[in-house]
Amino acid sequence: MNKFFTLALMLSVILSCGDLTNTSKENLTEADLDEIKVDDLFRLSLPKYMKVMHNLNEEASLQYANIYKEVYTVVIYESKEEFVSVFKELEEYDDELSILENYKITQQNFFKEIAVIDKIEPYKLKKINGLKAKQIKILANVDGIDIAYVITYIEGREHIFQIMTWTLPSSINKYEDTFLKINNSFKLLKK
Repeated sequence: MNKFFTLALMLSVILSCGDLTNTSKENLTEADLDEIKVDDLFRLSLPKYMKVMHNLNEEASLQYANIYKEVYTVVIYESKEEFVSVFKELEEYDDELSILENYKITQQNFFKEIAVIDKIEPYKLKKINGLKAKQIKILANVDGIDIAYVITYIEGREHIFQIMTWTLPSSINKYEDTFLKINNSFKLLKK
């Protein structure tokens, strides 16, 4: 009888603690987000728990993270005109494809240089706030660390953007909706 009581007590304590693997989906509301403006060019909404970082990517115009939750976001952008010019000169630009598709392919090729990609899953997304967009999920290994990315490519008026959000594969189910909310909050600022 004592063993049954002890087992029942332990089980109730474990169940009352909730999911010990912490994989339940994060469900943020607008009140949980801060809108960040970058270079008078765009704005993006990020969870309030993410803080400015300066060492995630030297080319990024926005770098935010929460190292305790192991969630990261960076935004990189470049001139559409320069991108097309450089990659045409390198004979790496396909005139049969859109600028956005060329950019996505180019960025994925760069990514393959630094990571071992296990899986790439496209989302069905076509637009974000009226702008052409493409979105993918990548499971990869970078320097011996498994990472899950949600990456969005967006074609603006004069620039092309890449939003990279990532976490550990064990946490992607928890944060994927948050990453999609971040990426889908992208808005160009009017000049």
